[in-house]
Amino acid sequence: MPAIRKNKYNAQGNYLDYDGKKTFFHSKAEGERFKQLIVMRDDKKIMNLVLQPSFVCVVNNVKVTTYRADFSYDTIIDNGATGNRIVEDVKGQVTDIYKIKKKLVESLFFIKIIEIPSRDVVKWENKIPESR
Repeated sequence: MPAIRKNKYNAQGNYLDYDGKKTFFHSKAEGERFKQLIVMRDDKKIMNLVLQPSFVCVVNNVKVTTYRADFSYDTIIDNGATGNRIVEDVKGQVTDIYKIKKKLVESLFFIKIIEIPSRDVVKWENKIPESR
C-alpha cells in the first residue's frame, strides 16, 4: 500500500460543502477565503464565483503552461451592474515558478492576480481587493 504523500509546504487540505457537494481546498486558508467569498456572494457584493479557474498560456501558437488560480469573481457596483473581474490566489509560499506563471498570465490576459497571504486571510473578511 502506498504511503500517504505529505504536502511539501505542510498545508493541510480540507473539504467543504459547496452547492450540495464536497469540494477540496488545498489549505485551511484557501477554504477560509472561500467561506468569506460565499458570504460576499450571498450579500450581493460579488457574483460569478469560480473555483480554480484555468488560464491556458499560449505563446507563438505553443502551449507553455496552464495556470490555475484559487478563485475568480466579478464585483457588483452600486447600481447592481457587473464591476471588475477579480482573480485571487491564496499563497502560503511564493515559489519562483509561481512568480513566472503569474507574470505570464497577467501579460497574456491583461489581468492582475491578487495574492492573499495565507497567514493574513482573516484580515480579508468582507474585503474585495482593488483590480487593475
